[in-house]
Amino acid sequence: MGGRGANLAGSGVSMELDWRSAYLLQAKSDYEMFTTLAQKEDTPLCHTLHYLQMATEKLAKSFLSEPNQPWPSRHQAYVAFIHVLLLNPNPFQKILGYTRKDQYKASLGSIRRTAKTLEDLVPESLRTRPNPEYPWSSQGRIYVPVVYDFPGLRLQEVGMRKLLKFTELSFVMVENLIKSTSI
Repeated sequence: MGGRGANLAGSGVSMELDWRSAYLLQAKSDYEMFTTLAQKEDTPLCHTLHYLQMATEKLAKSFLSEPNQPWPSRHQAYVAFIHVLLLNPNPFQKILGYTRKDQYKASLGSIRRTAKTLEDLVPESLRTRPNPEYPWSSQGRIYVPVVYDFPGLRLQEVGMRKLLKFTELSFVMVENLIKSTSI
């Protein structure tokens, strides 16, 4: 992803960025951390999913935000991002490498289901559903993220591989769109 975030870490550098560029810079850093953790066999899945969820959220916010306005203080953004791409296939269909509109819509529809599962990992106050950060309870049982299997979100599953490929293409697309609109 370029390593820009790693070079700035801990430097106290203040940069002249708009909100879209700021979200994108942090998303790239989060995605680099996800990639680093995913490559280590002994990393618990909860940690890799936590960074992936944060990266996809900020990537979406970099696309959906106005340059001079931050995204509202809520975590739900990645599914909204995919929804916008589904509603507006031109020019995104070609940018993301699809030649046929039906393939584009079917693929993004499938990816959106996995994205919704990932987006739902954000902890909620009652702690009654799976999340990568805090223990939660369901039907009288307590679950701990570090030993939970996160069905549907294992990195080797087909849905996750599609989501990861889409995410990497989206980083390139969003970065190019931001560059082309910031003059």
